[in-house]
Amino acid sequence: MATNLATLRDWWLLIHKWLGLVVAVFFAIAAFTGGILVFEQELDRLINAGRFPVTDGDVGIERVLANVAAAHPGAAVLRIEWPRLREPVYQVDVDVPGEEGPVRRVLLVDPGSGSIIEPTRPRIPILTVIRRTHTSLMVGRIGHDVVLYTSMLALLSLVTGLILWWPGVKRFLRGFVVRTRRGFYAFNFDLHQTIGALTLPFLFVITLSGVMIPYERITVKVLQPFVGSGKMAGTEAGGPVRLEGRTGEEAEVPLTELIAIAQRQVPDGRPSLLRDVPDPAQPVTVEFTRGRPGRAGIVVAVQLDPVDGQILHVRDPRQLAPAVRMARVDNFNIHVAGFGGPGVRLLYLVVCFAGAVLAAGGVLIWWLKRKKIETVEVRRSMAQV
Repeated sequence: MATNLATLRDWWLLIHKWLGLVVAVFFAIAAFTGGILVFEQELDRLINAGRFPVTDGDVGIERVLANVAAAHPGAAVLRIEWPRLREPVYQVDVDVPGEEGPVRRVLLVDPGSGSIIEPTRPRIPILTVIRRTHTSLMVGRIGHDVVLYTSMLALLSLVTGLILWWPGVKRFLRGFVVRTRRGFYAFNFDLHQTIGALTLPFLFVITLSGVMIPYERITVKVLQPFVGSGKMAGTEAGGPVRLEGRTGEEAEVPLTELIAIAQRQVPDGRPSLLRDVPDPAQPVTVEFTRGRPGRAGIVVAVQLDPVDGQILHVRDPRQLAPAVRMARVDNFNIHVAGFGGPGVRLLYLVVCFAGAVLAAGGVLIWWLKRKKIETVEVRRSMAQV
């Protein structure tokens, strides 16, 4: 029996070793960049601080649109984006009349004064590079697939690591002992096991949620027997659809009034985006964000008839069927620490950085052990001579 157990452990060790070596570099990159991205909004604001010469306060969208109209008479407003933590200005996309036809421009408006401004310097895109490295290793679709499949292998590596570490119930606490006087190899080995044991539940959940994002439909089918099925309510694609019987010459409701009508549908939301404006035969969409400013929240989209202001459709993730909501919204928030407060994000940061150290430590153990074996073999050869 003991021989069989030893043989089985050897198999687990072999599987864990090669899985770890295969995914180590990719897992370390994903974990390290993921930890940074947990504080992406705050870091972006710090790195790009002072890019916009804005003043305190908010004059409101009505004043913003009035100033845009005064600066560019006859300009057609196409899109409005409200201030965000990353870019604390109104962004108004307009078609400005020109000699050879409309010219597309993006106007930046200071929310405090309502005046049109220009950035004082270009945006430093370092966090965009980090995000693309995290999701696709900066090489597009192929990199995305590499990250996805190595993440799947990393899940197996975490499980096999837990099996190898498990000391039993009676000796559970001994699994967290780090030997400091038995040499560097023993210290690194114990540290690797301890970090893995402490962070494994969090690393497993974070990694699994990332793997599940591209497989939303499969996740929904798996969850439905447990949380209930049911059709999605108020979440159909909804547009943009054509409004029948329009000539394009009808008088439209002012944008400020359309926004106010939409706001009544989402009284607890902050306006974040208005789009699909130019065509009166097409609904206008106003998006609202529910949640803490500067953090990813629930986006509710309200579609209105631009001519009479009638509500045509409300797309609200809160009305999703339970399985769909868990697969689409809750799973994403779990992966990006989109719940809780700064404490949760700090925990994610520590866990992700620990994951990078875990991957590096595993490779170091393999290298030290290999060097140790080579040294022993050399000594044996010399003794035989």
